[in-house]
Amino acid sequence: MILPFVILLCLGCNNRIADVNNKPAALIYKKEIILNNSVEVVWKSITEPEIVNTYYLAPLAKFEMKVGGEIVYGSLDQPLISGPVLDITPNEKLQHSFQFDITSHRGVKENSFSRVTNQLKSQKNKTVLTLLHDQFGEDYQTYANVATGWPIILSGLKAQIENATTE
Repeated sequence: MILPFVILLCLGCNNRIADVNNKPAALIYKKEIILNNSVEVVWKSITEPEIVNTYYLAPLAKFEMKVGGEIVYGSLDQPLISGPVLDITPNEKLQHSFQFDITSHRGVKENSFSRVTNQLKSQKNKTVLTLLHDQFGEDYQTYANVATGWPIILSGLKAQIENATTE
C-alpha cells in the first residue's frame, strides 16, 4: 500500500511532512532528548515557574494546571506567548495551545494557534522528553521563531535538570 504522503527527515530535529501532490508541507518541530534525572524532577522543571524561569526565554507568568487553564509567558500585562492547556497528566504529558503576541512578534498571524506537547517517559533512572510543536497551519513566521527558540530552551532545560538534585 502506498501512503498519500512522504516523510522527509531533515538533519537535526525538524520533520516536515510533504504531500505527493506538491502541496505545502505541514510544519512540525520535534525533538527527543534524554535527561539524566527522574520523571518527577523533569515534570517540575517544565511546570513550576521558579524553575522554568531559570532557562526559558520568557518568564512563565501564569500556569493553571488543568485542562482549559491558561498558560502565559512574558507578563500578565504584556503576554509574549499564551494559550489554554489542552491535556495534562502529571509526570507524563503537558499539552497546550501556543500563540505569539502579534505586537511583540512581527510577522506572525493574528489568531493563529499552534500546539506544544511535552511527553515524558521513564527510562531506567533517566527521562525521555519528546517535544512536539505542530499545527502551525500557514503561520510560517511562528514556525521559524520556534525552530530557532526551542534548541536554546531545551539546552537550558537539560542543563537545569542535570544540575538538579534527584528525588
